[in-house]
Amino acid sequence: MRTRLMIMLIVTAVLAMAIGVAIALMWWLGWVGGLAVTVALVAALVALYIWVLKPWHMQWGATTNEAQRPMPGDALISGAAQATRVITIHAAPEKVWPWLVQLGYGKAGWYSYDWIDNDFQPSSDRILPEHQELRPGDKILMMPDMGFVVNQIDEPRSIVSVLEDGSTSWCLGLYPRNDSPPGW
Repeated sequence: MRTRLMIMLIVTAVLAMAIGVAIALMWWLGWVGGLAVTVALVAALVALYIWVLKPWHMQWGATTNEAQRPMPGDALISGAAQATRVITIHAAPEKVWPWLVQLGYGKAGWYSYDWIDNDFQPSSDRILPEHQELRPGDKILMMPDMGFVVNQIDEPRSIVSVLEDGSTSWCLGLYPRNDSPPGW
């Protein structure tokens, strides 16, 4: 529950800051001038997001080939938008797999920012034997009341899941790099 509250707090704080800046501009430049500058700033920020941040965010860390690679589960939701995010881990898929199957709220966490994820519980820094079983039909919780239902598993290569409302699919895929030494 605190995870949802923290996300709402962050969104509210950003919105409050934006409104504060708009009010300050209107006070400083007058109603019309402040409103014009506010509209111009909003337009510039939207353009920056659309043309710079969104393409980077939707393909974070991925090469063009990686972003265009077919992934398990691509056909689950026709016409869906695609985001591909990639990190390089110098380990064989078999070594990474145990970390993936324990991922999620109430389990090992998200290996992310503990102050926002997993109700302030630190992400695990070890393999948790009690969370090593993952099967189709199990849930990977994002927060207490929301999660992805596991659709298919190809151990130790991929986990495909679908958001409970059927609107979004998610694949965690492990792909060895061609330049990786054996056993990595």
